[in-house]
Amino acid sequence: MPLSPVWMTSPPPNPNSDLIPINFNIMSNPSFLLASETIAATERPTFEDVCENPTTLFHPNSLAQTDLSELYTLLAVPAWNEYGDSRTIVGYFFAIVPWSFYLSDILDGYKANPVVAVLRNKCSGKAFSYQITGGEAILLDPAEDVHQNDPEYEAMAYAEPFAEEFVKDANESSGENNSNSCISNDFTITIYPTKQFESTYRGNEPVLYTVAVLAIFLFTALAFMVFDWISQRNQRGIMDTAIRQNALVSSLFPKNIQKKLMEEIKEESTKNNSGKAGLRNYLNNEEGEEEQQEGVGKTKPIADLFPETTIMFADIAGFTAWSSTREPSQVFTLLEALYHEFDKIAKRRRVFKVEVVGDCYVAVCGLPDPRIDHGVVMAKFANDCMHKMTEVTNKLVVELGPDTNELGLRVGLHSGTVVAGVLRGTSHDSSSLVTQ
Repeated sequence: MPLSPVWMTSPPPNPNSDLIPINFNIMSNPSFLLASETIAATERPTFEDVCENPTTLFHPNSLAQTDLSELYTLLAVPAWNEYGDSRTIVGYFFAIVPWSFYLSDILDGYKANPVVAVLRNKCSGKAFSYQITGGEAILLDPAEDVHQNDPEYEAMAYAEPFAEEFVKDANESSGENNSNSCISNDFTITIYPTKQFESTYRGNEPVLYTVAVLAIFLFTALAFMVFDWISQRNQRGIMDTAIRQNALVSSLFPKNIQKKLMEEIKEESTKNNSGKAGLRNYLNNEEGEEEQQEGVGKTKPIADLFPETTIMFADIAGFTAWSSTREPSQVFTLLEALYHEFDKIAKRRRVFKVEVVGDCYVAVCGLPDPRIDHGVVMAKFANDCMHKMTEVTNKLVVELGPDTNELGLRVGLHSGTVVAGVLRGTSHDSSSLVTQ
C-alpha cells in the first residue's frame, strides 16, 4: 500500500481530539485509495459515490458512515510535479462534500412545496433520495429510491445526467470503463413532484384569472369595435356632406372659380379658428358670424376678363300664356325636362351654363376656358337646343296638354368681351356668378 501522509487539513483538527490526522496514511482508507486509483487511470479529477462521515474518516476500521442525516462524496484532484507530458502525480487534494451541497441550489429562491430528487449511480446501482424545498435539500433515504413504490407521478418525472461533462472527460482520458470507480459511470438525477407540490397549482385561481383576462379582452375588443363603428359612421357622414357640397359648388361655378373659393374659405377658416379668436367664435356663434360678415367685404373680389366669348339667351315663346293655364307641377315638369336636355348638350359641346331665370336659359362659350371657335360652337349648341325643344314638347303633349307642342324656343346670340366674377353678400347663400 503506497504511503500518502496527511500534512494539511481544513478546518484544523481539534487539539483535544484523541486522533490528530497529521502524517496519517490516508491510503489506509478504502475511499481515498479508490479515488487515487481512479486518478492514476484517468489523470483527471474524480469524485466517489458515497464516503464516510468526516468525523470517522481517519478511523481505518470504519467502513460506513455513522451519521445518517447526510450523505457525503469524496472529491479528489491530483497534484502534479510539473506541466507537460512527462508529469507525475506527487500528491492529492481531497474534499469531503455533502450531497446536499449539489442539490440545495436546484430550486434556490423558489418557495414552492417540495419535490423529490432521486440520484442513481449506474456503476454501483446505489440510489438515494432527497427532498428539495426552496434552497434546502433534506436526506430522505440514504440507500433507496423512495419514489419507486409511488408511481402516481412517474409520468411527470424529469431526469437529467449528473456531472455529464465531467464523467465524459474522465472516460475519454482513461480509454475504458473502469468498473472499480463510479467516475466512469454517470449519475442520473430524477425530479418527481409531490402531493404538496401539486397542491400549489390546484385551485380556482387560474380559472378566475383566465376568466378575468378573457372578460377584459372581450370588453376591450367590444369597445374598440363600437369606437370604430362610430368613427366610420362619422367619417361617412363628413364624406357624404363634403361630396354633396362639392357637387353643389361644381354645378354653380366653373373649376377656376371653385379653386379660388376653396382657397379663400381655407384661408378664412385658418385665420378665424386659430388662437383666442377661434375659441371665441366657437363659444359665441353670434359674435363669430358678425366678424365673418364684416370681413366678407374686405376679401379680394373674384373677377376675370374674357375678350373672346359668345353668350346665348334662350327663352320659351308662348310660355307665359301656356303656364297661366297649368298647374305649378306641370310647369316645372316642362322646365325640368328641357333644362335637363340642354345641360346634357352643354356638357357635350363644352358650353358653360350661367343660369336660368324662369323660362330663360343663359349659357356662354369661351369661358372659363378660352377658345377661338366660340361663335361656331355656340351656334351649334343653339341649333341642338331648338331641335331638342321640339322633341321634348312632342313627348309631353299627352301629359301637359295638346298645345304644348306649339311652344317654341327663341334664341339670341352675342359675341364680344365679358367680365365674369362672383358677387358675395353677407350670407353664405347669396354668392352668384355674374357676367357683363
